[in-house]
Amino acid sequence: MTPRKELFVAMKDVLKTIPELEWVDLFRNQFGDQHWTAAFIRIGSIRWGTMTQNKQEGDCVVDVLFYCKDGWMDQHHKTEDPEDGLNEIDLIDAIVDKLQFIYGEHFTPLQQNEEEDEEQEIKGIMSYRLSFETKLYRTLKTKYTSKKVTLNN
Repeated sequence: MTPRKELFVAMKDVLKTIPELEWVDLFRNQFGDQHWTAAFIRIGSIRWGTMTQNKQEGDCVVDVLFYCKDGWMDQHHKTEDPEDGLNEIDLIDAIVDKLQFIYGEHFTPLQQNEEEDEEQEIKGIMSYRLSFETKLYRTLKTKYTSKKVTLNN
């Protein structure tokens, strides 16, 4: 499995354990208003550096784009939520708690480095970006192949 695929699968598996998330997927600009809570994984650019023995190390920033409908748990207009309708904050914290420090065979532990609200064009939808850093490792095919050489006397 490639490092990028291993990273995505590990993150998706962890996020699927959060019952409030209705949709977890790779980010492909596919969000619409049919799902109220969604988390999309966006693996951004990877800055690869060459190491010895046909190995590469890459610095990677991966984003989780969290979308929720404004009032998705009826927390507005005469809400009965004892926490003043801020359920999305609890869900953001749950996402971070689940992802922080997960690691795999080809990537180092994720560490959150940034979080911010995102501008959203769909009315009534809240959007947040949670960013994490990691290092990816992969082995490339060798450029040369070894051959056995025999000497004839």
